[in-house]
Amino acid sequence: MFPPGLTQEQLLQRMSDEARRWIEVGAADERFVLDRLTRENVAVANNFALAGRLDLSRVAVMGHSTGGASAARTCELDTRFQACVDLDGALAPVIALPEGTIQHPLLFLEAYHDQAHMTGTAEQKRTFFQKEKEQLRKCPAGNYDVLLNPLAIKHGSFSDDFILNAGNTPEQEAQTLHNLDLSESFILSFLDKDLKHIPAPVGPQSALGSPAAVKSQFRKVVTMNSRMVLKGDIGEIALEVLRYENGQALNIEDKNWLRAILYVQAGPLFGKAEFGMTTYELSVLCRELSAGAKTLMGGIRHATTEGNWQLNIDFERTGTAQISGVLIPSMASNNALHYAFESDPISLESAVNQLRHLMQDYPIKTTL
Repeated sequence: MFPPGLTQEQLLQRMSDEARRWIEVGAADERFVLDRLTRENVAVANNFALAGRLDLSRVAVMGHSTGGASAARTCELDTRFQACVDLDGALAPVIALPEGTIQHPLLFLEAYHDQAHMTGTAEQKRTFFQKEKEQLRKCPAGNYDVLLNPLAIKHGSFSDDFILNAGNTPEQEAQTLHNLDLSESFILSFLDKDLKHIPAPVGPQSALGSPAAVKSQFRKVVTMNSRMVLKGDIGEIALEVLRYENGQALNIEDKNWLRAILYVQAGPLFGKAEFGMTTYELSVLCRELSAGAKTLMGGIRHATTEGNWQLNIDFERTGTAQISGVLIPSMASNNALHYAFESDPISLESAVNQLRHLMQDYPIKTTL
């Protein structure tokens, strides 16, 4: 806890000093453990069960959150660690990566976080992300920065905590397991490559081959299939387009039908529905949401042709947006999930950009 009355600059400095202190403590602990293992590995007389069995030429360090930042710091200080895995250790808006040169390959595995709900002023966050970009640009080949953005990804998704506390439906538990499996696939393939020297791509092939997987010099943005995610304070919706439903149709209208899945999370509630929609509907949604995100005025009323999904967005004078609607998993049943949550301009703009990518992946077909 920090004393009341601090300015934003003073609070940021306090947070920075505290974070750096704990990062150094964590790095010291990790090096202590390796020191102790090194001694015990040769001290047969101590009856250490693993004495002589440890291959200390292939050691990695891994941590989550502040522990991830400590792991990165350890790899700056100690060349005995052959690889480093930093799980969502960017402490926005304070520290992206520790200041220094990482000696061995780094996997910087991050969950997508909506900037509007991050701590700090707009200027502090802008400075943080610029600093993060500069640090990543300086990383040598063999380092990976992966940003995961599937449905319901959170800071705690890298542990079993979310599985133990997964909501009230099999779908929510399945999504939680999917997110954990996704992160594990990157970790295991990265360690196989750098500790076992197995020549294979880092990450699941389904992710890296996705049309929505964007790769730059050190970053892979993995959303798992083409999707739009609109996040809010207590909920989110994700529209995932699977494919053209009938690409071989003999008329233009039929060729523009898509197969899609909508996921909705609102507080403890979770639901999904698979349905058909057209590229025209996708274009209208993109156009309306883009206009609304620019003006933050009025409202949007959108419904799919098959009636499985209704989306309402009402813009407030404060700049927030009230998101509500209905998801009907099956038109043959009476079950319906009514959802409502609050979103913000940054989340809306992010959703617009993702819809534009969807339109690039699934454009309106104009010829047979």
